[in-house]
Amino acid sequence: LVAFRLRRDGGGVVSCVPMHCPLCGEAGSLPTLTADPDPLGGAAGDWETFASRKLCPAGEPVIITDSAISSASAEFMQTFGPTPLHRNQEFRGLEAECSSDAQRIMARVCFRGDQTEACDEWSKYAQPRCRIFVGLPYDAGHMSFLTAHSCASTRQLYCPPSVPIAIQPTLKSGSRSAGLWAAMIEGLLPGLVAVRRAITASLQNEGKGKEISADATFKRFGADWLEHESFRLGCSQEYWEHNLNSIISRHFQEDVPMLGLPLGLCPTCCRTGAARLRVVILRSPFSRLWSYFRTDWRKRKGHLAPGLSFDAWLEEALSGAPNQTLISPRDEFHLEPAFKAPAQPGEVVFLVEHPEESLRLVEEALCAMPYRHCNPL
Repeated sequence: LVAFRLRRDGGGVVSCVPMHCPLCGEAGSLPTLTADPDPLGGAAGDWETFASRKLCPAGEPVIITDSAISSASAEFMQTFGPTPLHRNQEFRGLEAECSSDAQRIMARVCFRGDQTEACDEWSKYAQPRCRIFVGLPYDAGHMSFLTAHSCASTRQLYCPPSVPIAIQPTLKSGSRSAGLWAAMIEGLLPGLVAVRRAITASLQNEGKGKEISADATFKRFGADWLEHESFRLGCSQEYWEHNLNSIISRHFQEDVPMLGLPLGLCPTCCRTGAARLRVVILRSPFSRLWSYFRTDWRKRKGHLAPGLSFDAWLEEALSGAPNQTLISPRDEFHLEPAFKAPAQPGEVVFLVEHPEESLRLVEEALCAMPYRHCNPL
């Protein structure tokens, strides 16, 4: 729950009306947080109360966690889904992060074995934000329906909470399809379809019968769907405004119409894949490199070396010290090998050129000990 802390003006007058909340305890009003010492000499806390955004447009957003959620466990269920943890899993705590690098909710989950214990970090990201296709026609089973790169871009794994699988995406190797597959395994697809319908309907109906700018329409979208989430993570008003401007500008700049989603509808990432079957997505190295050169590098940097052939580019890209003007850290990140050592026991390779056979191998490994998860993916 987000409230807005009141500010008094120079005359000590507060014009906002306190907000009351029937779900916040017996008193029915929001608790007052301890105020910082008053620089004007007043007692700390003697002027502080809480109000809604409409009643207090100049107020400062404050997350009131004690009244907003009964416990970290309730927040965990709200974020990662209501499916109970397995009997050998234990929820150890929840944190929120809002920084220039990431905006996310993190859960610490530990797995108890016969003689060992392994812990992992599960995350739902608001930034990098997953996005959904809002154009027509659409196919919920096509890779273009959902873009969810937060796990891949942070070098993490897709880890559906209720299935003991950790999908390691490899960029330019079906990574968008891997994100959609992870969302399907997590059971997010019905919610994604429903939210897409609601979002597109609200955007279409917003301007009917009245003159309203596209910018105002998308700001309304942000307020209805994403703003509360930003404050829930502890982000400032400035952070939120920057994020909304990025969402709107990206929507209008791209050829494909996409819009950001609430973090609860994005696939879950995990750091280590503890107690999970690791599935590594692989593609023919030649096809992967050619795809990146043709569809990415040449569009962005081809003007720097107009006559550069694929063979010459490949030799430069794979050299020990490539020309940084031609091969940037971003390029090197996209070209990283999926394996730096031979595959280990407990790892299954999923070849994008052979999806049906690869899926069969994954399901067989999941059904075997120690996972014993025999439902089809």
